[in-house]
Amino acid sequence: MMVFKRMLKNIPFSVGLLLIATSSAAIDDVRLEMVNHKSLKEFTFIDDRNESDENIDLLDKSLVKSREFSIEGNKYIRYQQYYKGIQVLGRDVVAHFSDDEQMDLTKAEFSGKLAKEINLPIDSVMLTNEYRMEIEQFARNNFLEKVGTKNDIKDPDNQPIIWIDSDQTPHLSYQVSFRVGAPDGSEMWPHYLIDAADSSIYHYWDNVKTSHKDKGPGGNRKTGRYVYGEDGLPFLQVERNQNVCQLFNINLIVVSMNNQAPQVNLKKVTPVYYECNNNLGSDAINGAYSPSNDAYMFGDMVVSMYKRWYGLTLFGAHQPILLLTHVGVNYQNASWNGQFVSLGDGGRRFYPFTSLALLAHEMTHAFTQYHAGLFGFGQSGSLNESFSDMAAMTAKYFLLKNNPEAYKSIYGQSHLTWLFGEQISKMRYPLRSINQPSKYGSAECYRRVSGCSISFKDISENNVHAGSGVFNKAFYELAMVLNGDVKRAFELMLKAHILHWTANSTFSGAACGVKLVAIRDGISESKINSIFKSVGVTPGC
Repeated sequence: MMVFKRMLKNIPFSVGLLLIATSSAAIDDVRLEMVNHKSLKEFTFIDDRNESDENIDLLDKSLVKSREFSIEGNKYIRYQQYYKGIQVLGRDVVAHFSDDEQMDLTKAEFSGKLAKEINLPIDSVMLTNEYRMEIEQFARNNFLEKVGTKNDIKDPDNQPIIWIDSDQTPHLSYQVSFRVGAPDGSEMWPHYLIDAADSSIYHYWDNVKTSHKDKGPGGNRKTGRYVYGEDGLPFLQVERNQNVCQLFNINLIVVSMNNQAPQVNLKKVTPVYYECNNNLGSDAINGAYSPSNDAYMFGDMVVSMYKRWYGLTLFGAHQPILLLTHVGVNYQNASWNGQFVSLGDGGRRFYPFTSLALLAHEMTHAFTQYHAGLFGFGQSGSLNESFSDMAAMTAKYFLLKNNPEAYKSIYGQSHLTWLFGEQISKMRYPLRSINQPSKYGSAECYRRVSGCSISFKDISENNVHAGSGVFNKAFYELAMVLNGDVKRAFELMLKAHILHWTANSTFSGAACGVKLVAIRDGISESKINSIFKSVGVTPGC
């Protein structure tokens, strides 16, 4: 805990007495899991403190209504806990009503967290306007020392609160906040949690949650150097704290392993950070100008694609995905290990593995893990890899449709390429071709059919990347049937994946799932059968 002292002026008693007056013995913290009204009988419920007959300043246990809301027909009211008229920070309950109830608290169920048995003396001097202004000025001075800005401070607010520390001890404290504008148009919203007695600063944070638009380099020697925020490319939307910018948002977090093994504490990670408005690509390596910038930008595009086009998150409940850059030494690969994406810096044959297609491929393995859970071997393993390849093509198509200027800057052309890995390969050829799989050694059909030079029978069934070519080619043919609409083609595969594919799906079973959703979508059964016939697969339904 950082502690800063201030001078108390015109206070007619000693600091020692203040310390005694603002903390007490540990309280009983209670978590509520759908309890009835009788469990809270010692608390006084107040719907409007301004019109209540109760004097809230005299009540040790009160619950004051903060807001009312509805979700899917059910009604809820949130109540905040107060002690002698002072809010107990972080302690509140929600009353749950069924849709046929008239907000009757005696019939409601309650969830939340309450602090019981608070016994904290409150000295009225600490609640005077003079005292409040002194606390606020102390916070302002500390902010000026910390940040050094000379800009005007506006919209100050200071509120007494009961703060319960990690030892479950309550303290009379103040929550102080104000807004500070910056010359570049950005804004800070400093918040302080300060002990009322000795000015210990329990916590400081900038509560501005909007991202900061910044520029920064990307690309490699093959694609050429480009700068996000210039020439039609989107800005890096980063998290800003004072003058430090970090590569994280609600969708993803980019962490540099600094060429170490990918071992991280998932509960405590440090995002890549730099001085705001001065992103020079300090992590340039192996011909790439900033793998971390690329991972952040392209990873965010992948999450946006799933959200905007299909209304889905990578996981069932929204949580940010962790992207690790600079993994290992000369690691020429990328992977999803069930917890995070690891991105190597490449080596002799490859530039760093941070292209849009590579990010979409690996992040989609996370989606597959949550939904179909496809195995990593045999036909299901090939389906697993193919679905990630389909997502890679769709991510490129997403960029092309939403920002054709940026697509041209990054890919050097204005049409979709059906190649995978071409941007990171230092050789003349990519990792795979989606529309011509056999051109680079992948299977193009399951059973040998006319025009197919490599069948699934010709490769090891555990070479799942080569086996992915069967459904990759089917995906391409499906998009062509849909007049080149890659978005819709992936939507059909996506629905089949979620609704019909299972961990050990075969090509035949997966094709059946695609046929079922396609027919419901108005596509003729004969067209789907014809697509799968061209890759030697017979739908199993």
